[in-house]
Amino acid sequence: MFAVDEPKPKAGDVRVIAIVYFFGTFVSVSVMSMLGLQLPVTPNNASRDESLILALVASLILAAAIAPLAKGIRGSGVSRWLTMAAFTYVSFAVISQIEAAVYSTISGTPAMLVVFAPPCLLAAGAAAWFVRPVDGPVIRRTVFRGRPVRAWWWRLLLALLVLPIIEAVSGLIAQPLLVQAAQVQELGLVIPAGAVVIRTMLLKSGLLLAVTVPIVLSWTRSRPSLVLALGFALFMLTGLVGLIQATWWPVTMRIVISSQILLASMAYAGVVVALLVPKPKPEEAEFSTVGAI
Repeated sequence: MFAVDEPKPKAGDVRVIAIVYFFGTFVSVSVMSMLGLQLPVTPNNASRDESLILALVASLILAAAIAPLAKGIRGSGVSRWLTMAAFTYVSFAVISQIEAAVYSTISGTPAMLVVFAPPCLLAAGAAAWFVRPVDGPVIRRTVFRGRPVRAWWWRLLLALLVLPIIEAVSGLIAQPLLVQAAQVQELGLVIPAGAVVIRTMLLKSGLLLAVTVPIVLSWTRSRPSLVLALGFALFMLTGLVGLIQATWWPVTMRIVISSQILLASMAYAGVVVALLVPKPKPEEAEFSTVGAI
């Protein structure tokens, strides 16, 4: 049976993380601009006040994405911070800029990898500090613990290949709309060649798997809670945070793409957890003590 989970992170914790990320982004953008770093110019049609409000909302979404993960992983403060920082930075900044470079005409996206590094580190630090992990000297068993490489390498390979398959299937939802939108120059969308798309999805899958495994290894809550926390975090970090600020895209288009990303993220999280955190047999303990690891 699954252990009863602790309550969800408090709203105050989420607000603190959001404030840290928001001001971290503001300072980072200001410093990079003063240093002469060329930032991307997007066809934003929102007013200054609207852009500010959307940035605050995006900060809250990002905070709500990483707080449940911080609640479920254990370890020292530094290890939790590094785990959360790597996941947040790769899922949000690296993935979004790779996809922007491949699927859009917006230039200057590499500069955003530098801009988003400080706020992601600060937000992860706030999450590790203010969101306390579940108590108890236990940690969930995974396929890696106490097993030779030959027993689990194929699971990692399947986890690497599953995201491109899921995105190819779920992408059918948004494909007609994206093909039509790519013909509108003002939207800044492009449809690259199939080989480019496959390489991009494999790269994305490898990066996400690299930052997801450390979370799986240190997870203490139930398997369903890991699926939900990981799935919603990926949905918000790889999609919703950016889409909510993409005001130059039609609302219908953003809703359809958000739905596709949500389905893909939850499916990916479910498969990865099934592969790497298998359900224990009745005669096996679901958890192992830290001292036994």
